[in-house]
Amino acid sequence: MNLKKMPAALALAALLLFAPACAKQKAVPAGTSRPASSLAEASQPVSQGAASQPASSGGGGCCAGGASSGTASSAAQGGTVPQQGAVLPVKTDDETFDRKFAANSLDKAYRAEMEKAVSNVEMAKVSEKYAALWQKEIAAVWGRLERAMKTDSSKKPAALKAEQQKWEAGKSAALQKIAADAQTGGSMAQVDAASRTMEFYRARAARLSRELYDLLWKAGR
Repeated sequence: MNLKKMPAALALAALLLFAPACAKQKAVPAGTSRPASSLAEASQPVSQGAASQPASSGGGGCCAGGASSGTASSAAQGGTVPQQGAVLPVKTDDETFDRKFAANSLDKAYRAEMEKAVSNVEMAKVSEKYAALWQKEIAAVWGRLERAMKTDSSKKPAALKAEQQKWEAGKSAALQKIAADAQTGGSMAQVDAASRTMEFYRARAARLSRELYDLLWKAGR
């Protein structure tokens, strides 16, 4: 199976499915990074919609009806912004998922590119690039979730769909707020806005990946 040619979400699904068998053969030391072309290939999902809320707001946190909760930083709401090149930690109710997510290849590549950026313009462009990649990740993970939820007879699919619709509906306003809040950053305003926007999408991707992790890994699919 050539994971490098697979979309991020599908590669994630494949790794989650095969991980139990691989684990029996060889344990991977904690903190060891896996080479991958995307977040999913590192066996990682992504972070919640409003990179700043513990799964509850229109930015997309815990959905009503029993969806798993997750917590991310407040950067998307104009709060604390990580150092340039750093990414916000993703904390959910599952430490195993959090560890897997922390090793995702998109973050690794982002940090590497930010280290090479020498100007505000270059740093902003890197964040904009990865914001676009996280948007693609959201679409891929959501598509995989929709297929997986077709066989779920619980109330969770309806709750997740409502949550995703709410996130989509509130996306424009959330991004406008991010841009407005970043203006207080002075000469770093463009960099802050781009970084917070990336975290906004990264957070949502992680939120959805947390649900996909439950469906594929814990459900043994």
